[in-house]
Amino acid sequence: MAEWAFYVRPKAEVAVDSGDGLTFNLHGVAAQSDPAPLVYDAGVLQTVTTDYTFDYGDATTAASITFLIAPAGAITCTYRWKYACSEDEDASVYDVGKEINTFVEKDVNGRTIVAISYSPAANFRGQVVWEYMPSAFYDEWQIIIDNAYTFDIERTSDGTEPRTLANLQPLTELRFTEIPGVPDRLHVGIEFVQL
Repeated sequence: MAEWAFYVRPKAEVAVDSGDGLTFNLHGVAAQSDPAPLVYDAGVLQTVTTDYTFDYGDATTAASITFLIAPAGAITCTYRWKYACSEDEDASVYDVGKEINTFVEKDVNGRTIVAISYSPAANFRGQVVWEYMPSAFYDEWQIIIDNAYTFDIERTSDGTEPRTLANLQPLTELRFTEIPGVPDRLHVGIEFVQL
């Protein structure tokens, strides 16, 4: 049983016309209602039910937007969608921690001074590593990195803390190593920080 799910938060995802001028398809399956999707037509925020309907899709169906009247310009949408990992997409290493916001200096007399920030602890930082990531899953992650999307990590197994980390920003490109003798699999790592 898979232990991981990732929730991706696209920033102004550009929707693609399905061919009828009314329905537009988005990237990512199983869209979420929280936070509520925001749909824009040529940069103007649209009103749900008055201007359009939003189809959240499901585990295998991407989200889509259907307008009542053909829109005037480029369609963008800010929303969140879920990627539930299969067993072979589960992360192998999940390393997370917080740094303490303290700084140690010497004054002019040689005394040690410890400065503590107003916020003593920084936000979470960490990394996720996959020992045998399928190449299709790598492609999905590359879209997240290329578009500077943020994401949430949810570990579905019981008794594991932290269970969910939200609003994470990638800090690195995907680092990968090809595995000799194992086709279509990569050793992949990514670092992140919580915003």
